[in-house]
Amino acid sequence: MAQVILMIQNVFKRANQFPLRTVLMSNQNARTILNMLIAIPLLGTRLMADALQDIRLQAEAVGLMDNFLGLINYIDRQWLYVVGPDILSVDGLENIFLFSRRPSENGEC
Repeated sequence: MAQVILMIQNVFKRANQFPLRTVLMSNQNARTILNMLIAIPLLGTRLMADALQDIRLQAEAVGLMDNFLGLINYIDRQWLYVVGPDILSVDGLENIFLFSRRPSENGEC
């Protein structure tokens, strides 16, 4: 889970760099693409690479690939290749939450 938060923070930091920031402020399609990039960890591990490719195609279709090329390549290299989908994905985290719940005073979970 910490990797997901770190990935989202780093994507936002890179998105706030000057050229992309101005596009995000004025273009709804750019904000939608950024939201899709941030949602990648919510997918299953086998879907992440395909989703990134779909987002790349979407950015090309709306004429924003020049703006997002660096960010998409960063996510692909750093998060999907180096960190890996197995660590980045929240897939399978439901078991962590089941075991971390404390019973209430009357014994209910």
